[in-house]
Amino acid sequence: MTTSTNNQITTANSAATVTTQASSLQPQLPVPPKPNIFLQAIPLVVIFVFFYFFIIRPQKRKMKEISQMLSSVKIGSKVLTSAGIYATVIELDDKAGLAKVEIAKNVRISITKSSIVSILSHEDLPTSNS
Repeated sequence: MTTSTNNQITTANSAATVTTQASSLQPQLPVPPKPNIFLQAIPLVVIFVFFYFFIIRPQKRKMKEISQMLSSVKIGSKVLTSAGIYATVIELDDKAGLAKVEIAKNVRISITKSSIVSILSHEDLPTSNS
């Protein structure tokens, strides 16, 4: 039994040697270089810059203009509301953010200041055909 066991071990060793020799004969593939983290971050930076200059910054500028326009509303200003109503400001409550406007003779309503879309000049006022 020992000779058969020795033969099996020898056969196993020679098989391992053959596979080792066969694998060493195969051409070695080059190891790909590790990706650079900075090169991978470039597309994200480009996207952020795009969003900042084309979306965030113009929106901030527009909000600043609206805020300046709303702070310049005074009593007697002719305004256009977001509902399309032309009115004259007769009272302001800056703490509550409200404005009382007159839309016709003795017809007064309270609106939020943020619903004022624009301050009108005399040229912008609609003319009545009555």
